[in-house]
Amino acid sequence: MRAFWWPSAYRSEIVAPGGKTPRYGFLVVYRTWQWRLRYATGEHSDWSSKKKVDELLDTWNREADTKRKAASTEAETARKEFIAGTELSVVSVRNPNPFQVDYRKPTLTFPDGFTQQFEEGTSKKEIEQAVDAAAAEAYPDLASIQEQESPELEDRPVWERELITGGERQSFPETSSWNHAFPMEDVAKTLDELAREGWTVLQASEDRGLYESELAKNMSAPVCVRYLLEGEAAGSPAR
Repeated sequence: MRAFWWPSAYRSEIVAPGGKTPRYGFLVVYRTWQWRLRYATGEHSDWSSKKKVDELLDTWNREADTKRKAASTEAETARKEFIAGTELSVVSVRNPNPFQVDYRKPTLTFPDGFTQQFEEGTSKKEIEQAVDAAAAEAYPDLASIQEQESPELEDRPVWERELITGGERQSFPETSSWNHAFPMEDVAKTLDELAREGWTVLQASEDRGLYESELAKNMSAPVCVRYLLEGEAAGSPAR
C-alpha cells in the first residue's frame, strides 16, 4: 500500500472504503538521556529530565548554602567562646639542678579540661596561635565539610515512545535496556498493542547517528524511528 500524508485541515474529506474516515498518527521512538542526583547518604532522586534535575540541584544548593552559613556562624561563635574560656597561667616546674632556679612554664587550660604547657620564653604570639588551633580543632568549619557532600549528577541513555494523534501525545514508559542498538522487544510489544486498537503501520522512517562500540569505532545506529500509522475512526459517517 502506498502511503500519503495529508494536512490535518483536509483529513476529514478522506473516506476509506466502507464509509469510515481514516485517522492517522505517528509512533515515535527516540533515544534520549535521563538524569538524577545521587546524594552523599546513598539516596538518589528519580530519573527525570535535565531541566528537572537542574531545578533539584539549584534547590539543594540554596538550602545547603543556608545551612553552611548557619553552621559557619555557629562554629565561629563556639570558637570565640572556647578561646574566651581558655586560661593562661605560669606553672613552676622544679629544676633538677639544685643550683639553678625552677622553670616557669606558660600553661594553657582549655574549657574541656585539657592543658598544654610551653617552654619558658615562648612568645605570646605562639601561645595565641596554639589557642586558635585548639579552638579550630574543637569546632571545625562545618561549611568545608558540607561541600564534600554535594550530590553527584548521574545520567543514562533511554528510549522514549510517544503516540501522536490529532495533536495529542500519549507517552509510554521509557526503557533503559535494548539490544542490537534498538529496543526491538518493547517496540514490537507496542506495535502489537496498537494493532489490537486498530492501527496499521503504513511506513517507517529513521534518523541515524554514529556510536563507538566494541565491534567498531563508528557504528551507525538509529536515534529516532517514526512509524506512520493508519486507523479507522469508528462510527465516522460517509461523506
